[in-house]
Amino acid sequence: MLAVSLDSLETLFDFSREVNAAYPMGSDRESRVATTAYRVPVRLGMAARTLFIIDRDGVLRYVNYQYRIREDYPEVFRILEEIAGRE
Repeated sequence: MLAVSLDSLETLFDFSREVNAAYPMGSDRESRVATTAYRVPVRLGMAARTLFIIDRDGVLRYVNYQYRIREDYPEVFRILEEIAGRE
């Protein structure tokens, strides 16, 4: 797992500590390379919460440009289990 955000590295570091995240976080604030490449909608300087699931072979398996953590979790979990079953 990797999280990419338009937040600053300092903000991501603080957030990571707050939620005890066990995955890396990167800032796309300056270059916006990832935001642009994956066509993440940005409004008023804020990127839409978007989820991409990319398997170990680099194949994009799932995209949700309006990701809602609580509501979409069951579907995401199902997809992750499906991908894990293929490996």
